[in-house]
Amino acid sequence: MDMHLLRRKARYSFAVLMLAATAATAADWPMFGQNLANTASAPGSTLSAANVSQLVPSWTVTTGGDVSARAAVVNGVAYFPDWGGNIWAVNASNGAVIWKRQLSEYGLDVGTVSRTSPAVANGIVYIGTQFLANARKKSGWLLAINTAKGNLAWKVRPDVSNPFPMITASPVVANGIPVTDQLAEEVISLPMHAYLDPPTQDRVIEAVRAALKP
Repeated sequence: MDMHLLRRKARYSFAVLMLAATAATAADWPMFGQNLANTASAPGSTLSAANVSQLVPSWTVTTGGDVSARAAVVNGVAYFPDWGGNIWAVNASNGAVIWKRQLSEYGLDVGTVSRTSPAVANGIVYIGTQFLANARKKSGWLLAINTAKGNLAWKVRPDVSNPFPMITASPVVANGIPVTDQLAEEVISLPMHAYLDPPTQDRVIEAVRAALKP
């Protein structure tokens, strides 16, 4: 697989809102902006300024913390993290929990959380982590999690030079890239903070490449 990384400088409820009396089927939403162009719009959506006031809750699910990340929805399943340190897979039609995992189950410190919107491709959920108070020195991981049962496929900590690493931007995975569809079969975009100098960004890229090699 060829991979290109792009550089650039209590209890709570998760609710899904749907238009009442609307039978439109939802398109997949596999990444933060729905697509590589980051349009954040679903093809064929009937939502408009004229009917947005008709939005009503379709279902809710009680989570382990606030949910601030946009969910990824693929094949009828919504994937999202909460601030309680969990990642969820929920049936997008009825809110039934398919699986839930604590991020600490993947060999990370207790207190590790994620606020990134997941990216989902080829049966894998990609998500970045950050720290809460007691996990600050062992965070900043990129996780690849199997969609079926939530088992860890692999993980990599791209930047080990930063004493307080974190991944706060949402990864992007797609077949091809906007420049040319033939450049790569799979692309992972891992945005990086501007404080990382070029050599550090290069180390991050090489670390993720190494993790993906068979």
